[in-house]
Amino acid sequence: MIETIPQELRDHILEFGRVQWGATAERTAAEHIAGFEKSLRLTREYYNLEDVPVQMHGVYLEGSEIVMAHTGTSPNSGTRARIMVGLWNYIHDELTARREPSA
Repeated sequence: MIETIPQELRDHILEFGRVQWGATAERTAAEHIAGFEKSLRLTREYYNLEDVPVQMHGVYLEGSEIVMAHTGTSPNSGTRARIMVGLWNYIHDELTARREPSA
């Protein structure tokens, strides 16, 4: 399975290390939006993207605009979304192949 992952994605995973799941405290929609705006601002400042239009990367339900996860606007965000999509789809395909046929 590892061989099917493009080398650039493998290198990215090794460069950044292990990850973990996390969550914010419970917040209202307005509070989440304010936190998201702060996160976007910090990313723009860190990567010096103040006046540059950038894409918002993420993981979407196939064939829809339903967002499963945003990975952000940094130069690394697209790569991270591709990694997440590849792993999700690999697991999905494995589970589908192992599913017993319905009667």
